[in-house]
Amino acid sequence: MIKTQNVDTYYDSPQTDLIEYQTHTLVSQNVNGKREYFFAQPIPKPLHHITFGNQSRKLYDRPPRSWSEEQKRRNRVIQTGDLIVDEAGRQVYKNGVCIKLTPTQYHLVQYLCNNSTILCSRESLKNLTWKRTHRHIQDNTLTKHINRTRELLGQEKGCEYILTSNGMGYRWGMPVFERYIQRDLDLSASTSYESSTNERKH
Repeated sequence: MIKTQNVDTYYDSPQTDLIEYQTHTLVSQNVNGKREYFFAQPIPKPLHHITFGNQSRKLYDRPPRSWSEEQKRRNRVIQTGDLIVDEAGRQVYKNGVCIKLTPTQYHLVQYLCNNSTILCSRESLKNLTWKRTHRHIQDNTLTKHINRTRELLGQEKGCEYILTSNGMGYRWGMPVFERYIQRDLDLSASTSYESSTNERKH
């Protein structure tokens, strides 16, 4: 697929720094005398590499256009503070190290992150655990879950993940960003290596 960008407007685009283009292959003149560059298909520029599951991964702020909807869903993660919440794997990573959360603790983190712009009432969190376990929990049990989750995530000054509104509920205390992990990068490399190994054997 060929994408055309007018040189007069391309550099005014607010998303210029988020897109990485291949070197242009053709320069032409349009009817108005303005120069036009013809670029190859743009791909999102990685924000940076992170350690994810003991391996270096590319982290994008939006998915490549070549990804299917299933790939977008599977590779979506949440970045907040020094945490990566992997919704497909139902894991939370802190600085690349997996935090051992119980299923209830994980779902509390996920719910608070996905509702980071609002105050989550204690009742909404208790209903969340009921939907998952089909068992009602008391206020003191919810408090224990929250406190234990805080300990595991780390509650440092200026980096407090779970904030309490006394008598009302809880709020996620850090900015939340939707990101995408390049999961298949190492898998494709591994598949290529295995194929070449089998060819040598035969």
